[in-house]
Amino acid sequence: MADFLTMSRFTASVAAILLVCASTTGALAQSDGQKPPSPTERLQEGAAAIVDGLRMLMDQLQSYQPPEVMPNGDIIIRRHSPTQDDTSPPKPEKTEPDAPKPLTL
Repeated sequence: MADFLTMSRFTASVAAILLVCASTTGALAQSDGQKPPSPTERLQEGAAAIVDGLRMLMDQLQSYQPPEVMPNGDIIIRRHSPTQDDTSPPKPEKTEPDAPKPLTL
C-alpha cells in the first residue's frame, strides 16, 4: 500500500511538472517579427555542422600512424613524430642564468 501511495505521488508530481512546462512554451515562443527558418534551411545548417565536425575529426586522425598489433595482442597507435616542416615556433636556446646580485640593506 505504501508503494502505491509513493508511486501515485511521484506520478502526480511528474504530471504537474509536465503541465507547467507545457503551459510556459507559449510565452517562450513569442515572435520578434522574423520568420522561423524553413526545414530545408535547418537541414542545410545541420549538414554543414556535421561536415565541419567530420573535417575536424579527419584533421585529428592525420596526426596518428596506423595501428600496430603486437604478438601478445596489444594494439599500439603511435603519434607521428614532428618533422622539420612543422610551423611550430622554434625552441629558445638555453642560456646561462644571470649571476646572483648581492642584497643591499
